[in-house]
Amino acid sequence: MDIIVDMFEVQLGASILLRFNQGGDRFVTVLADGGTKGGKYPKEHVLNKLKEVLPIDDEQNPPRIDLLIGTHYDQDHLNCLVPVIEAYEIGEAWMPPIANDAEQPAADWEEPRNSNLLGPQLVGEQGNKKLEQYLLAKRDIIERVANVRKIMNSTEEGVDARQLARSLSSKGLVAQEEEDTSEDYFQAVRKRVVGKDAEDTDHACKEVRPPFHFDDMPQLELDKVSWLHEYSFRRNHGFDWDVGENQNRSLSFIEKSAAEDALTARYLKDVVDALEAKGISTRYESVNDGEPKLYAWKKAERRFSRVQTSRGLTLTLLGPSKGLISKYWRRLPIGEYITFALQSRLPVESITPQNELSYAMIFSYEDQGVLISGDTGFVDFVPLGQRFDHTNFYPKLIRALNTPLPVVQVAHHGGHNKYFYHAMEAARYPVAKGKNYLLLSHEEHAKSRPSGVFSEFITRLDLDEQRIQLLFTSQPKKENSADYEYLFSPPVPGQEASSRGDVRLVYEDGQWVVQKHAVEPA
Repeated sequence: MDIIVDMFEVQLGASILLRFNQGGDRFVTVLADGGTKGGKYPKEHVLNKLKEVLPIDDEQNPPRIDLLIGTHYDQDHLNCLVPVIEAYEIGEAWMPPIANDAEQPAADWEEPRNSNLLGPQLVGEQGNKKLEQYLLAKRDIIERVANVRKIMNSTEEGVDARQLARSLSSKGLVAQEEEDTSEDYFQAVRKRVVGKDAEDTDHACKEVRPPFHFDDMPQLELDKVSWLHEYSFRRNHGFDWDVGENQNRSLSFIEKSAAEDALTARYLKDVVDALEAKGISTRYESVNDGEPKLYAWKKAERRFSRVQTSRGLTLTLLGPSKGLISKYWRRLPIGEYITFALQSRLPVESITPQNELSYAMIFSYEDQGVLISGDTGFVDFVPLGQRFDHTNFYPKLIRALNTPLPVVQVAHHGGHNKYFYHAMEAARYPVAKGKNYLLLSHEEHAKSRPSGVFSEFITRLDLDEQRIQLLFTSQPKKENSADYEYLFSPPVPGQEASSRGDVRLVYEDGQWVVQKHAVEPA
């Protein structure tokens, strides 16, 4: 067996184990993510899955995972990694290069340094203080947004434009109460925004921000914004003022995004502390804008190192880019952020910053490629600040993607993922001859996954089951997958059909074989 790909069933989450045979029983082993969300799985869920594949016969001398990757810092990708780190030997870790947006950069710094990244800041005892500061900053956003909504929805008469403008820009909006930064507080915010019984259909993948680069944001003069005067006139003259569903939704997205930031920072803290406790080398990699980076496995060093030419087992890093990291470091001041949301006639929706900043990488071996996508939207495949169209992708990134990729992890569990499908089309997917396998990991009978855009992508390929097969860890709803049920890879003979189960693909003797797959169409 030259390549083995295991995708574990984790409900809404991701965990993929890659093994590359270097001769005999010597494998290079890569674990990309280890998270769960939903299903009420224990924190050892991914560890238990791994033990079935990489048995630990001697706890004092466990198997080695050469590279551990946290593609980004969402709960469903990180929250089960700590038991794995504690149980296995880990050669090296790559963690998400996300700058601490609660600390604004110095004016002369064009891009964040390693010391500005959230991961390194959270390590150890000093990291406890840094986490508390970060949580307080996120709570401040939530409280200020909540108070703005209270003003907007007030039934009292006499609220005029200048009063509202002063309220929006005032730090006095923060509630004068004990500053709760517990996990329960941020979970409560999420539930309040999402709705107690509503399914979190979009996986927190919406936030409000201007549809252009922050650096191009015009200075907003709150007391001169036209909608505020309209608001004052209508309220003071007895008109029925509709605050606007879109404005309320946009404010909710800001709250939810801040709560998610806080919750996921906690998981990142746990992971980096576990890595630090075992002395594991941790890197925070990125690419220059529009320029993929090439790494190769170095046997003597037992790590992936930078190279200029492809040879042997390689890793091509596609993102995130330094420009994108800097963009989310230089956030708008919260007053302007809120004001933009209230001015918008339509909600501005996108995937969250942590998803945009997800690692995307191709592992290549024996002329076979495996795309690990995390929750990427390939946002930085397009020059930052430019309006997207199908002609302005960075050519070097598209060329790197235009390679045989018989195994592709579908980004963001088949949900919202911005330009992912557009970039795949631009790279003329599928390039690989023979069968191409798309891997999807989401919750069983998910309401919105796979998305309608995924369906359109698949049907536009106009290929049959001899070229494309879909491998699921959990059964999708029939109405979401009816258009391409014929592309489901059938359950493996001898394996009982089920609505959920792990997936295994093996490359041997020049062909890919599905060794594990249990999910049938609903």
